[in-house]
Amino acid sequence: MRDQTSRSRSALRYGIGLLLALTVGACEMTDFTSPALVEDDYLDDPSVARSLLRGVIGDYAQATAGPPGHGGVYMAGALLTDELVGAGTRPAHQGFSEGNVLDSWPEIDELWGEASRARWTAEDLAERLDRVIPKAEDEVEERNLLEHQVEAIIWAGFANRMLGDNFCEAVINSGPVEPHTAFYDRAESHFTRALQLAHERELADLVPVAHAGRAQVRMMQGDWDGALADAAEVENNLAFEQIHYGTASSGDPRERNYFAHLVFALAGTPSLEVTVWGTPFAEWGQVQGTDTGDPRVRYLPFIDSDTTSLDQRRPFYRQRKYTSRGSNIAIAKGTEMRLIEAEAALIGGDISTMTTKINEVRDHHGLEPLSTPSDIDEAWELLMKERGIELWLEGRRLPDMRRWAQVPGEVPFEVVREPGPGDHTTDTRRKVLDVSGELCLPIGPQERRTNPNI
Repeated sequence: MRDQTSRSRSALRYGIGLLLALTVGACEMTDFTSPALVEDDYLDDPSVARSLLRGVIGDYAQATAGPPGHGGVYMAGALLTDELVGAGTRPAHQGFSEGNVLDSWPEIDELWGEASRARWTAEDLAERLDRVIPKAEDEVEERNLLEHQVEAIIWAGFANRMLGDNFCEAVINSGPVEPHTAFYDRAESHFTRALQLAHERELADLVPVAHAGRAQVRMMQGDWDGALADAAEVENNLAFEQIHYGTASSGDPRERNYFAHLVFALAGTPSLEVTVWGTPFAEWGQVQGTDTGDPRVRYLPFIDSDTTSLDQRRPFYRQRKYTSRGSNIAIAKGTEMRLIEAEAALIGGDISTMTTKINEVRDHHGLEPLSTPSDIDEAWELLMKERGIELWLEGRRLPDMRRWAQVPGEVPFEVVREPGPGDHTTDTRRKVLDVSGELCLPIGPQERRTNPNI
């Protein structure tokens, strides 16, 4: 039984979700004056379940690609690895870009808080629907509620996976500090339950999504047999995305893709905070308007290559994968399943199968096949490059680096880190794993100050 504090917190969070959903017309108008003051019992009304689910999805988007200012955990991971380079004036952005993480930065509290909220609201909605489903007034409403519950469980799985991917340690509902893998254990449990219910309720469209999520988690746990079993259930054309809406002047702020905003200069008002310059992706990718390089990594130097960013130092190369605050971001893709199969084959020493799986992904995009590498080191470099290109700016590079730091133990790519003594051409380039601390984000300081179990 939750105490009154928990119930109030639930009402506040879901009140925000209701406001978001009602603003975009996701459900019929209901009779209340302040969504933030909705009583907890009201949220057990079947008629608001869809609105609560929209709130869950909004919380995930807020944690990963927002809020305005820092672009969520995706931005932190992109800068801490080799996907982007800091080129602005924000201390945290520049710190991440230089391979440092300090829990004194206010962004750390915000990143931890938003990510934790995404997990809590998804898990709470899945539990809440156990009470709500029996209240359905007819078969249609019951069917909708059953589907909403499976969706909520899937989002709970992805929220836990996202936390495990990005944070150094885990804390669950004001509990003690645990290894970050506790999030993966939780995520796997959610995906397994979602699969069971999706089969029982004949929700065929949700089955491959749950398999894809569980494959991602099992890969990070080192359970390659389990990951392969799940990946085999997912076809190449699967694309499960977090949906974003809104422009500079419309749409709910929680649904805007601020990650895209910070890495895409809007016409006339360039953000210029981060750049593709100085990354290996600038070497691998394709300048927009040309046909050289990989089109999955598309970018464009702003005006010309000498245009500098906000730091008045580094050339501004704007990415062109996401072109507005309404650009969606993939969470799980069928093509990633083929790359999971490729990495599992490589771990087993089967370079030929690895190459076949990589070429299956390339064929899906209409790209020419690649030759089989001649040795294991070349094979690992190819796998890391192709996975990086396929999942560029999708929030997956940081957990990949954490995994590869263990096996094979080396990543050959270099990225610009600290400013040098002269102009940008003297800036320090280091191997991506050569950072001062761990490749992860710490628990927020406020959690440590207020949690009695820490």
